[in-house]
Amino acid sequence: MSILPARRDGHWIFVSLAEQLAEIADPASDKFDPDFFLPVSRLPDEELDAKGKRDLWVAETFAYFGIPDSARESAEDLGLVAVEYRLKDNERAAFHRLLEPAGLSLLDADGVLQTLFAFMRHRKAFTLPKGRVDPHALAFGRITADIGFVLRREGIRNTEGWLPRKNNDGSYRHNFITDYLRRLLGLSPEQTLSLAEGIWDFLTDRSLAVVVQDKRNWKLDHERLFVTKPA
Repeated sequence: MSILPARRDGHWIFVSLAEQLAEIADPASDKFDPDFFLPVSRLPDEELDAKGKRDLWVAETFAYFGIPDSARESAEDLGLVAVEYRLKDNERAAFHRLLEPAGLSLLDADGVLQTLFAFMRHRKAFTLPKGRVDPHALAFGRITADIGFVLRREGIRNTEGWLPRKNNDGSYRHNFITDYLRRLLGLSPEQTLSLAEGIWDFLTDRSLAVVVQDKRNWKLDHERLFVTKPA
């Protein structure tokens, strides 16, 4: 991030950050850095125009902050930058009321919500800028599907379930959402499931942090994702 000009608010939405990186990699730019380039594996066989080259960086940025890779440690992993989902004060306050009975402060509740958003983002459950990024772009590697969230997966392809599947006897095995809430708040299995479903209803009813696709497939809005300095 030190190679980028500082923003007044210290925030970069993904597309803006990608365009700045593309400029640094462009030999025709006065910001050109010859040591800054995309891996050859990301480049298509055909020659690209200027927009096509910028769009490669857009895909790279979305993949870098959206697809975890055990073979690398990203700037986010190392704590050099943070990725947050932009929220209004009234949205934060409304979510805090959901967790207030557990004794969480407004700041703690905001951290919980940002963590839940990160779970979604790391599963590629975000919109892509139209005409800029294909979900099958080489930057996404093996994760080529267009992924969204549903309440329970129940056999729906290319989706992640917010709640875990229930067994025939009503029992269930925690998924990443419910396991996080259980460990954080020390809730019983029934309380955990009830809170997780309440959070899902809160997000979808308000269209707070997800946008609807075909009325059932929910994703983060990429225009509300930004990179910033860590707190």
